[in-house]
Amino acid sequence: MKTSISVLLTAGLMAAALPLSAQQGYVYESTNTASGQTMTSLVSILGERIKVEISGGGAMAGTMIFDGEMLIASDGQQYYEITAEMIQQMVGAMSGAQGMMAQAMAEARKNMSAEELEELQRMGIPGLGDLDESEAARESVRTGSMGTESTPLGRCTMYRWEFPDGTPDQDLCLSDDKIVGFDESKAAFKGLAEFMKPMQDAMTNSPIAGMQRNPLERMGDVENLPLMGIQYVNGEPVSEWTITDARAANLSPADFGPPDLPKAQIPIG
Repeated sequence: MKTSISVLLTAGLMAAALPLSAQQGYVYESTNTASGQTMTSLVSILGERIKVEISGGGAMAGTMIFDGEMLIASDGQQYYEITAEMIQQMVGAMSGAQGMMAQAMAEARKNMSAEELEELQRMGIPGLGDLDESEAARESVRTGSMGTESTPLGRCTMYRWEFPDGTPDQDLCLSDDKIVGFDESKAAFKGLAEFMKPMQDAMTNSPIAGMQRNPLERMGDVENLPLMGIQYVNGEPVSEWTITDARAANLSPADFGPPDLPKAQIPIG
């Protein structure tokens, strides 16, 4: 009896020492190149929670955490909390600014030659199209496959998403085989994309349209994990990335809390 009690006590102490809050999560690592600079991204997933950590040159460049309801963004010096209500407020502020820009562009058009106007339209400057054109956000769709590629995680098939006029939006190379944790992670990817969509739509016709596109936006809708990707702006490639590792990991909600940095407020408007 004493031996049984001793064994039970030992087992209980060992169990108490384990991180009971740890749960099954997934981690994806990737390299990202833009403007000649290569960065490393670490994406952690736990249920609907997602954290993206970006580093380069041995230093943390930024962190983005989404818990399904709120976004926490950090530049490594401080962090900001962004709610869905704040997203709508920022969209409203942007709409007002874009309205003033549209008026300025309408005045500028009066003093432009046909050649100048055509050149600025070719560059993708917003507000220079026909005044009767719809300003609705353009949607890109997937076209046929463009062949296969080899990556650190295996073979993948490349697909392109194009706008109605044939301008490329994004290339994604979807894994030919199932990648660990992707099916379980799709809800987190989709939740983040839906949270950011109002902001992305508002930026469609802004002077920096395309640069703030969420590279994870289609992760929740595609059938297999994209192992490689290329982002285009005005038809020109501006960034590319490759996933180098995918693995299961023991994570907890505490891993998705605010960083140990000062909290700041975003000035809206």
